[in-house]
Amino acid sequence: IISCATMGSGKDQSTTPLINSDVAGKAILSKWVIFAVFVAVIGGTFQFGYHTGVVNSPEKVIQATFAEHTGRNVTTVEWSTAVSMFAIGGCVGALGSGPVVNHFGLRWAFAINNFIFIAASMMMAFAPSIHLFTAGRFIVGVGSGVTTAITGKYLADIAPVALRGGISIVSQLGCTVGILVAQVMGMKTALGTMDGWRLLLGFSVIPAVIQLVFVFLLPESPRWLYLNKRDDEGAKKALMKLRNYDESVVACDMDEMEEEREKQSSVNTLSVMEVVGNPLLLRVLLIGVMLQACQQLSGINAIFYFSGSIFEDANVKNGDVATVIAGTINVLMTVVSVFLIDRLGRRSLLLMGIAGMCVFYALLTIAFHTQDTNSNMSYVSVLSVVMVIVFFAVGPGGIAWLMVAELFSTAASPVAISICVACNWIFNFIVGITFQPLQNALGENCFIPFIAITIVAYIAIFVFVPETKGKTVQEIEMDIQSGRKKRGKVYAVLEQDQHKE
Repeated sequence: IISCATMGSGKDQSTTPLINSDVAGKAILSKWVIFAVFVAVIGGTFQFGYHTGVVNSPEKVIQATFAEHTGRNVTTVEWSTAVSMFAIGGCVGALGSGPVVNHFGLRWAFAINNFIFIAASMMMAFAPSIHLFTAGRFIVGVGSGVTTAITGKYLADIAPVALRGGISIVSQLGCTVGILVAQVMGMKTALGTMDGWRLLLGFSVIPAVIQLVFVFLLPESPRWLYLNKRDDEGAKKALMKLRNYDESVVACDMDEMEEEREKQSSVNTLSVMEVVGNPLLLRVLLIGVMLQACQQLSGINAIFYFSGSIFEDANVKNGDVATVIAGTINVLMTVVSVFLIDRLGRRSLLLMGIAGMCVFYALLTIAFHTQDTNSNMSYVSVLSVVMVIVFFAVGPGGIAWLMVAELFSTAASPVAISICVACNWIFNFIVGITFQPLQNALGENCFIPFIAITIVAYIAIFVFVPETKGKTVQEIEMDIQSGRKKRGKVYAVLEQDQHKE
């Protein structure tokens, strides 16, 4: 629960509240908020999730269709490139969305992005060859990158103060539901066939059109109106609609935005060179980048992109069903993680998640090696993949982004988070383009690199990453500095011992 802040007007802040805390805690979930959340997510992070999982199950039939049209087979490198170009597009879209939002607002950003989704979906659905299909994957990646940047922001901007955390997590839930829908529709008994895969890829036109039809009925982001356009009256009108015309709650939200405006005017945003040139900020930035590496290089998208071929290698007879089970678990654990994050702390959940992924990658590797002598190992393979997803969802899945948001000060946040976003998509691309060649080269040992990465990640998190739960940016920076000093003392003692020897 985020309460309205307090600020003094020449008086002690502790005795002069900006607004009554009872008013701040009122949870008004109006019909407009519910409607806005649905419209934002259906054309937003749902699309991102859908296109993350949509090429998984129908991989073979798509390749077979292109082989018929062109007279040659699609190579492993070509398919891996097509899949992973989604991440390159995502990086471009995420980094390029800022100027569009700042100038046009979030509703127009959603509207423009829907045309990107429609164009990309049509390109992929009617593609005669892998080359046009790859271009479509890049463009749909651009749209997905934009939506990862704007959907969560819009939900946070329109949500009542007392419900902001819960409503914001709907953005991630939309992504996991999108993955699951793609997995279900991509089954061989649905649209994952020679005749159906083009409809499967064209399906995302429907949520894009739904959002286009309704997006301008939604209230614009009150924060954008107030902070970017300086339209105080427009912001108040939007809030009145979103808060069921409860003036006391609207006054609280207006006061909160006023404090944010004052902070913005008093803080100069740092440049890239200023962040990198500051030793402390550079250390914090490297921790943020490391968290993104832990999330993506842990190999989760190898499962979401290629679980069909993974289950095929594991001799799973009904790989489609296994993939859908994994997607369902992903949705459920995303909901569960909401209740765990604030109870168990970020760092402990992150360590637990990485450790669990490592253990079940190892078990999956053992299952691959013993499947020829024990037919039950195919069930162990499915269990291992599901448990990797479980530990990812409660660990690095959501926590990496949450901790990044908590690490940086207002001045450093825009540049630092942009760098972390870019790194996240780049790491996503690396996994997407390398996994199938690794699978071909290493065979049963294809998950050993991820075992090694998760071991290194666990050690790095344990040594370098502080707990951020309930701490200010200043407290977190002090923890990072004190941790460095402690490590320096340990290294000094070790060096002294070596000299004595």
